[in-house]
Amino acid sequence: MDADFEGECFRRIREALLAVPKFGNDASRESQEWVNRIMEAYVNALKSVENCPRGGIYTAGYYALNVNIIYGLKTPSLPSGRLRGVPLANSITPHYGMEHADLLSSLNSVAGVDFARYAPNGTTVTFTIDSALFQGPQGVKNLSGIIGSYFKKGGMQFQPNVLNREILLEAYHNPEKHPHLLVRVAGYCSYFNDLSDELKKVIINRTCYS
Repeated sequence: MDADFEGECFRRIREALLAVPKFGNDASRESQEWVNRIMEAYVNALKSVENCPRGGIYTAGYYALNVNIIYGLKTPSLPSGRLRGVPLANSITPHYGMEHADLLSSLNSVAGVDFARYAPNGTTVTFTIDSALFQGPQGVKNLSGIIGSYFKKGGMQFQPNVLNREILLEAYHNPEKHPHLLVRVAGYCSYFNDLSDELKKVIINRTCYS
C-alpha cells in the first residue's frame, strides 16, 4: 500500500486483492457482515460521547454526498486494492470499479445491512441503471418491482439514475444536445450541464448496471 501497488510484484498482489469478493456481490455474506461490524463500531463510538450539545445525542447517518471524492484524494491505498487518490465509496453503496455483480446482487448486499440498528439517522443509495432494462409499460412495472423488493428486504432510501450512459457521454462532449438532462448527484438532483467538469466525470464513471 505504501508503494501504491507500483511494480510487478505489488501489481500481482493487487490483482489478488481485487479478485477477493467485495461488498456488492450477495454471494459473499462475509463482506456484508464486515460492513455491519464496522457500522456497529461507529454507532457504539457515537453512543459513548458524553455531554453532547443541547443535551442531545449523536446518531449515525451515511450521506457521502460528494465528500467521498475529496476524502478519496487524501486517502492512501487500501487493502481492497483501491489506489491512492481514487474516490471512496458513496455512502454504503458498493465501491465504483470494485463491483462486478448485477443490479439485484448489489441491492441484495445493500439490503443486508442492518439499517434499523446501525443507520438510525438514515443513508443514501445512489445507483446508475441503464434505461434499456426498463423500456415500455412493463419496464416501469419491473423497475417498481425491484425497488419494492429492495425495501421489503430491509433496504433504506434508494435513489436511482435510470438513463443511458451513452447519453451522458454525448452530453459531456456536446452539452447543447441535452440542455435539460437531469441527474441524481447524491442527496440532490441537478442539470448535468450545470455540474463541474470533475463531477460530470464522477457521474459518468459510476458503475452502470445494464
